[in-house]
Amino acid sequence: VPLPPPAPARPSPLPIIPSSSQAEEPLSPTPQQAPLPHGLHTGGVSSPSIAIHGPREPQPPDTADSSPNHATAAGAGAGGASEASLHLSASFGGPSHVRQVSRGESFSSKDKGEKDKEKKEKKEKKDEKWRRMYRGRIQRVLCNMYTASELLEQYSSLNYMGFYKIWKKRDKLCGVERLAEDIMRVREQPFKKLDRVHRLQKKCSDLYRLITDDKTSDHFKIQQEMLKELSKHVPGQDRLFFFLGACMVLLLDIVVMCYMEPTNPDYTLDEVLANFPIFRMVLSIILVNWGIGACMHLLEHYRVNYRFMLDIDPKCQVAPSHFFLVAAIQTTSWIVIFGCYLADLKFLNFGPHNLYFLYPVVLIAVQVAIAFLPSDTFRRKYRWEIVECVGYCFYAAVWPFVTVTFVQNIVGDVLTSMAKPLADLEYTVCYYSTGLYHRETVTCSGVDFWLKPLIVATPYYIRLMQCISRFLEADDAKRRTAHAANTGKYCAGILVVICTSIPWHEYGLSIYVSRLVWVFTYIFATIYMFFWDVYMDWGLAFDPDNYLRPQRMYPPWLYYSISLVNLFGRLSWAMNLMPIEILDNERLNSNLITLWVSTMEILRRTLWALIRLENEHLTNSSRYRAMLWVPPLLGAESGHVTEVLEGNPIKSIGGGKKGKDKDKDQRKISMPRIATMG
Repeated sequence: VPLPPPAPARPSPLPIIPSSSQAEEPLSPTPQQAPLPHGLHTGGVSSPSIAIHGPREPQPPDTADSSPNHATAAGAGAGGASEASLHLSASFGGPSHVRQVSRGESFSSKDKGEKDKEKKEKKEKKDEKWRRMYRGRIQRVLCNMYTASELLEQYSSLNYMGFYKIWKKRDKLCGVERLAEDIMRVREQPFKKLDRVHRLQKKCSDLYRLITDDKTSDHFKIQQEMLKELSKHVPGQDRLFFFLGACMVLLLDIVVMCYMEPTNPDYTLDEVLANFPIFRMVLSIILVNWGIGACMHLLEHYRVNYRFMLDIDPKCQVAPSHFFLVAAIQTTSWIVIFGCYLADLKFLNFGPHNLYFLYPVVLIAVQVAIAFLPSDTFRRKYRWEIVECVGYCFYAAVWPFVTVTFVQNIVGDVLTSMAKPLADLEYTVCYYSTGLYHRETVTCSGVDFWLKPLIVATPYYIRLMQCISRFLEADDAKRRTAHAANTGKYCAGILVVICTSIPWHEYGLSIYVSRLVWVFTYIFATIYMFFWDVYMDWGLAFDPDNYLRPQRMYPPWLYYSISLVNLFGRLSWAMNLMPIEILDNERLNSNLITLWVSTMEILRRTLWALIRLENEHLTNSSRYRAMLWVPPLLGAESGHVTEVLEGNPIKSIGGGKKGKDKDKDQRKISMPRIATMG
């Protein structure tokens, strides 16, 4: 059989035997060719249909290279390896190494396909991530445009309302009836034509629905979704969570240190308690910041327009997140400084020294510095306005013939909840007036008897003088009666301070009689104040059959919960009289109870402000405004919507409606009619 020249390919690992169609007789072994294994049939090299049984015997390298028949077989095997292996595997089952070669080739192609698929999936995920990012940016831009258009519409309504009020007052004073004629001319002015604004709002809603694949056609629902999307992006949220996590870890370290045995032989618990009122005073101020942030957040969530009622500058963009962040930084600094003080005093971390007085001083300095940190939103003029408001409250206490605003009323009520921190302030003044550092509790004999009650009773006196000022301004008997009753409430608070400050045992009264005097004055003041909170400040319980108001902006459960917390906070004074033993040390137990009572009072005042501002928003109960209508707070997630109907008094729609009725009621009408009081 003529053999072709050897191919340059790699020799095949399989022995290729000529088939019987090309040669009738088997090949005889030659010296150049190794004998075939037993059982193999020979034939021509042109046909790949061969039968192989058993593995090939090893050959020497020189013999394999020098054999032309072997080279021919190798070349043929190299040229048709794939076809031969498939034929062998399919026809006879083939040896195991034949199937492994074929399987390896398929595995390599399969791995390559999987890698390409993974690359494609990664690219698609990356593209989707970028698409989501840009889609979110476009959504925020649309939300901002929609909010700006609502502000513009609200600005137009406020200007229209101003013209209406001025001309109505003119007709009343001058005895003319030109209001309808002048109002018609105002309606024709360019600032009252809001067609372009409405078209812009519709375009923003349509684009937002197109981006979010929302199939609904209700523009009010689209508006609510846009406002929710805008409220998700809270600036400074990452920093807030960072400081909260740091506070939790550091607070746990302080708890562990309290249970560890001291290594300072001169360490005493009385030394820590001598400085603890200073730390407690600063902590109470920090809790007030937390309360302000929480109150602002809930008011904005339920769309109570506290900015309008408190006369806050419309340019002021201070958000609840700012107060949360400042309070978190203050809390972290307080825990760090108090922990360093406790560790240094208990374990002598910095060696023996007498500079422990620096810790409270540094704490006060750091808190003041944090309060006046520069900010792009909470600017310096806004902070000074707060200071001026507090100063004006003190001025009204000296001269009652001044006009009291609603914000001054709220500030005065907040000051009445700071009785414990004000008592700690008096202790701080006494502490540093007698030296820089003390190892025992300080008492200023001859001064504490009258100075502490005076400082604690000052907020009640401020509110009492504000009520007198409002009494003098009232123009009807009903309002005068209400302000007189409110004056009696703060007189009851001053009576409690006096009765708990007089040393009755020095006047011959036993300890039991003095405690009875305390209890009766506390009970009288608690019932008086709680009734006033519920009935007058919140406008609840007017109907004997229903505790809630018909008009409300909060869910019903919130009113009941806040009422219970308010009652519990009003009764927290009883903890000072009850024999409660949290720890074995009596002085430590007393300091912890004072801290708990102060914290509960700040929490109670925060929740009180929620319903107080909501009631003022809906009913104008204190008559601080000349009109009942309050513009809705924009940028909130959901909640109350004020319905403004032309030709009818203002109608406020509260919670409690669901489904289609709620969607039908929560509509927006551009023309507000002023509902005047009186």
